[in-house]
Amino acid sequence: MSRVEINETTMSNGQDISVNTGASFSAIAPITHDNPFAIYGRALRGIDYSSPDLLTTINEALMHQVMDKMLTLPPDQANALWRASSATLNKLSQIAGSDEALQIVYQGPNLNDEPNIQGYDAANFFLQGLEVARDTRNRKAEVMQRYTSAVLEMAAKEPQRQIRVLSIGSGSSIALQEATAALPPEIQQLIYIRLSDINPLALQKGLALTQRLGLNATVEAVEANFVKIDKYMDGEDFDIFEVAGLNDYLKKKHSVHLQRGVGNHMSKRGFMMLSNVAPTTTRNHRFLHDVVGWPEMIYRNADEMRELAEAAGFQPEKTEVFQTPLGFNNFVIARK
Repeated sequence: MSRVEINETTMSNGQDISVNTGASFSAIAPITHDNPFAIYGRALRGIDYSSPDLLTTINEALMHQVMDKMLTLPPDQANALWRASSATLNKLSQIAGSDEALQIVYQGPNLNDEPNIQGYDAANFFLQGLEVARDTRNRKAEVMQRYTSAVLEMAAKEPQRQIRVLSIGSGSSIALQEATAALPPEIQQLIYIRLSDINPLALQKGLALTQRLGLNATVEAVEANFVKIDKYMDGEDFDIFEVAGLNDYLKKKHSVHLQRGVGNHMSKRGFMMLSNVAPTTTRNHRFLHDVVGWPEMIYRNADEMRELAEAAGFQPEKTEVFQTPLGFNNFVIARK
């Protein structure tokens, strides 16, 4: 394991700061008042994480100052600095883009991470302060709210009919399962959830979550590639389709194929919830990919989302497109 030694006289008591990182980076940061670690020190003092609000930030100007300073470094050094800041941030970088990384972002602040920058908690600072992290949690909240409302409406109209749910790319199924857990047992028992993913480990984690939550619903897992959706669906219809995250990485033709397959297997009362990252500022884009180390994604605006849904066969009058509160995600709600 390499070591980053940061000598910074402006922080706290002026002692040397030494943090461990798995990154292949070893350097002595310049002793200046605007060193990124000095800014950390000023930013991380006295922050209260007891009641994080997803729609406000710790200090937007200060967060942007930290981001801009880190972006002055070459990407490999910026990423090493990020990873040196916290065990959680190091792990997040190592597994960026995975279902496990998404779980960390969903969990957000109050991680009880062991601080290793003069006692300052960098993981909570970034997971609460970064707008993209907060809006990813808003995305989860949106899925939970829409899903819950739909399930309750379906159960009220047809109380004996099974409610069939398909999560495609099921690393994100935590939203569906947590929402299900909050429903009354008599509603839960109507629900059948199928988790589908190409990654068997993601499916194992999804089923483990089912056990931890003690769901009264039926949950099954199918290892499958979305490109074979018509084959593995085998003529079955579903009421609710959840695709939160997968579409971020799909080219246009693959997204259309996926959505067309969803439409082919959607019940008359059914609908699709599909999200995609929205175009963002250069600062946010570079920070996410150059500093955090998140894989590149395909950013789509509202018009592009509508075009994809229409190309897949969904009618404009039955398609709703909206953004999460901070504008980092677009959603399509499409019905037959």
